[in-house]
Amino acid sequence: MAILTGTVGKIKIDGNDLGEVNNGALAIVIDSAETTELGDTWKTFMPLGKSWTLNASLLYDPTNPAQLALRTEFITGDGDLAAVYMYEDAIDYFLGPGVITGFNKTKAINAPDAVAITIVGNGALTHS
Repeated sequence: MAILTGTVGKIKIDGNDLGEVNNGALAIVIDSAETTELGDTWKTFMPLGKSWTLNASLLYDPTNPAQLALRTEFITGDGDLAAVYMYEDAIDYFLGPGVITGFNKTKAINAPDAVAITIVGNGALTHS
C-alpha cells in the first residue's frame, strides 16, 4: 500500500512553483439533476456538468514569481490562469485552466504573513 503525504506534493501556476504552500485542497464535482418518477421509492439522478476548485494556504512571499503573478492577476488582470497544476507526487498531477477568485492576505502578530487563494476551473481538468 502506497500512502502519499504532503511532503511530495506541490502546486504550480503557469509553470512556476507556487512555493511556501501549507496545504491545498482540490474539489472535483459533478452536478446532477433528479430524474425520479412518480411512484418510485428510490431517487434517481443523471450527471450534468463537471467543475473543479482549488483552495490553498501559503506563506506570503512577494518575490515568488507564481505568488506575484496571482496577486497581479487578481488585482489588475482578468484573473485567467492558463495552467494550474496540483501534484500528487513527483510525477502525477491534475492540470487545468482556471480563474483566481480569491486572494486573502493575513497579517498577525508573531506569525508570518499568509495568503489563502481560491481558483475555480475554467475548463476541463486532466490527470497525468
